[in-house]
Amino acid sequence: MTPHPPSSQPILYSFYRSSCAWRVRLGLHLKNIPFETRPINLLTEENKTAEYKTIHPFGAVPAFLEANSQGPALVESVAILEYLDETRPALEKLLERTAGKYSYGDSITMADLLLVPQFYNGVRFEVDMSAYPIMSRINNELETVPAFQAAHPTKQPDCPPELR
Repeated sequence: MTPHPPSSQPILYSFYRSSCAWRVRLGLHLKNIPFETRPINLLTEENKTAEYKTIHPFGAVPAFLEANSQGPALVESVAILEYLDETRPALEKLLERTAGKYSYGDSITMADLLLVPQFYNGVRFEVDMSAYPIMSRINNELETVPAFQAAHPTKQPDCPPELR
């Protein structure tokens, strides 16, 4: 692995089971941003190699590089998602045109199924969600729907009691 081999697309250093990398993959896919995945196998400790630590000093995933970048990688999932929102029109702009009671009109759609977990993680990681008033309104509406309440992480049998 060379530190920053060039790519015409953004590069995401990722591990398939990493929830942090998953968040970034979701953000990239939701924004229709083509990207190259460069797998980092955490099970074989590829993340602890000197080569990978030139990309991510703490040896974690994800790490994100813009196309043809020689600069430092972005290395925290929330920071990467914020960067993507700042550099590419985000979901909030799209919702200005499509939102009704929910993300797309007044019926629950796939967009709402994607929105709620991401919004939850934003709150969980102390992202200032007030910057997203349409998403906040839709999320609040969806939190009243029984199916969304039943699927919430704190309602799952494997959720630790102290987090319920």
